[in-house]
Amino acid sequence: MGEQPIWTTRAQIFEIDRATKTSWIPCTKQAIPISFYHDTNRKTYRIISVEGSKAILNSTITPNTVFTKTAQKFGQWSDPKAGTIYGVGFPNEEDLLKFSEIFQQAKEPDTHSKSLTVENGKPKYSINRSSSMNSNSSTGSANQDEVPPSSNSSKTSNSIDAQLKYENDKLKLALAQSSANAKKWETELQNLRNNNARLTTALQESTSNVEEWKKQLLMYKEENEHLRLRVQELTKKENAEGFSQIQAEKNSLESKVGRLEKSLEQQSNEIAKMTLELSEAQTLKLTNNELADKVRDLKVENEKLQKVSYELSSKQRIIDEQKGKIGELEELFSKMKSHFAEMNHLRETMDKRFKA
Repeated sequence: MGEQPIWTTRAQIFEIDRATKTSWIPCTKQAIPISFYHDTNRKTYRIISVEGSKAILNSTITPNTVFTKTAQKFGQWSDPKAGTIYGVGFPNEEDLLKFSEIFQQAKEPDTHSKSLTVENGKPKYSINRSSSMNSNSSTGSANQDEVPPSSNSSKTSNSIDAQLKYENDKLKLALAQSSANAKKWETELQNLRNNNARLTTALQESTSNVEEWKKQLLMYKEENEHLRLRVQELTKKENAEGFSQIQAEKNSLESKVGRLEKSLEQQSNEIAKMTLELSEAQTLKLTNNELADKVRDLKVENEKLQKVSYELSSKQRIIDEQKGKIGELEELFSKMKSHFAEMNHLRETMDKRFKA
């Protein structure tokens, strides 16, 4: 009958990257038919997949072939004859389990005396009588006298040696890759340790800076409180003593000025009266002595007026000095307010930094 398919499914086929031995190279872009074939004459099982006119997969199953499920929908096996590792990805886990079960049954030694078929996705066996008879006869002859190893056993031994060599090479590559990865991880670990040390140092510096900022903030708060109390004292003192005193002096000086103005007005009236009297005296031809007396009286009154004017100018100078002091106090108050505004801005900045 030759080679016949016994079960077919669909899967995406992969092949191991022979350079790295760690990554997969897809042989197909999507899932394609993949079949188990049984050769009744040679008593062999193969996995074959063809896309168009190109054979994507042609792998013979031997008793030493091991199929491994590496993921929920992915499995792999090693093919020493092809010198590679094949991987298959299924659309669901059920197909993977059926594939694994048929693969396991196909690689077992007793399948050489049976014919493996699949019904509803489950493997079934039918006994091959000729194979069974040949097996029994060969067993009986072996009990009578020893028979040298056949060519099939030699091929099996060579296949085992090739697979062991391949697995050994694979383990060597994996060990070399592991050593390289270990060195890489050691370097990364050292980098992480260095970064951790730098971060620890930066954290300690930040902590010390925060403590220093707290001290400065406390100092600024104390200085602010001291200045606030000082301003309150100055305000109370200046307002209660200096300003009230200046205001009283100002009021007193204004009252004096008022009185002096009234006195000056009276003196002016008197001078006008005297001038009128003088004119009347001249008209009446007063004597020289009377005129001299009037002139002296006028001089005396003039000197009094000059003294009053001098006192007024002195008082006005005092008032100007007091106004200058008041201006200086107002300038001091404005400077203190500006300083308070700067301190409040600094305190808000420090609070934002602490919250951040």
